[in-house]
Amino acid sequence: MKIQILRRVGISLLVAIALSAVVFAAVRLLPGDPASVSQPPVQHYFEWLAGVIFADFGASHTGRPASEVLAATIPYSLALLAAAVIIATTLGLWIGKASARRQVTRAKHRTGWISLILTAVPEFIVGIVLLGIFAALVVPFLPAGPALETPWWETLLQWMLPLLTLVLVATPYMVRVTRSALVAALDSDAAEMARLRGVPENVVVSSHATPLTIGPIARGVAMQLTWLISGVVVVEYLFQYPGVGQALVNAVSTRDVQVVQAIVLVLILVCIIVHLLAQVVEILANPRLRSTT
Repeated sequence: MKIQILRRVGISLLVAIALSAVVFAAVRLLPGDPASVSQPPVQHYFEWLAGVIFADFGASHTGRPASEVLAATIPYSLALLAAAVIIATTLGLWIGKASARRQVTRAKHRTGWISLILTAVPEFIVGIVLLGIFAALVVPFLPAGPALETPWWETLLQWMLPLLTLVLVATPYMVRVTRSALVAALDSDAAEMARLRGVPENVVVSSHATPLTIGPIARGVAMQLTWLISGVVVVEYLFQYPGVGQALVNAVSTRDVQVVQAIVLVLILVCIIVHLLAQVVEILANPRLRSTT
């Protein structure tokens, strides 16, 4: 088991280094990088990578360190993403579990079609629809975008539109993942053997089928968070939310190369770490993987 985990950690590190090179090369295509133009690209990359290891992402075109831009924006984005993942996963587990335990009914088919359609809807479409509805009906009670220097309860309300957008986008996917994982677990040999021994169905679900769903659901949560990270840029810009999405759009529009590199690299690292944790959870939850060297 330890070898399995160490192997995945090593692969994740290699992926992170490779993607850092891709980010560095891709950002070089943006015009307006006045810094280190005379340096060879390889030398410039390794100097930048050495700084990244110590959280030194360079300075923006205004002279402000890019790490300060991250420190000022990423807590907002992480809080928004964490809340969206927790709510969407909870709803997805509840609805998916209820749907999986039903027989083939109209309600089950309806749930499947609704989740499939909602999964295909882009975040900005959901955000625009919500923005129009809430701005027209409840603007005095639920402002569309966060404002500065507001009471904490108003700020809490102002989070609701971007949060609701991400939850509506992510929940259908978790419903499908949970339902598929639980249906497969209920049809597994372990569940069938428990039924043959006369174990009640509720116990079969909770003690025999549910543990088999931990790995697939962990992978689903990791994939869900990856999609949300890509979508949060659009959602934050749409609602003028003060997170990394808004900062990234501003940095691209002003050709602030160092800030663009820093934000994109941090978002990629978050995705890699989340997928690594999901793989570790899957190893710990699967006896066959635990026993494999």
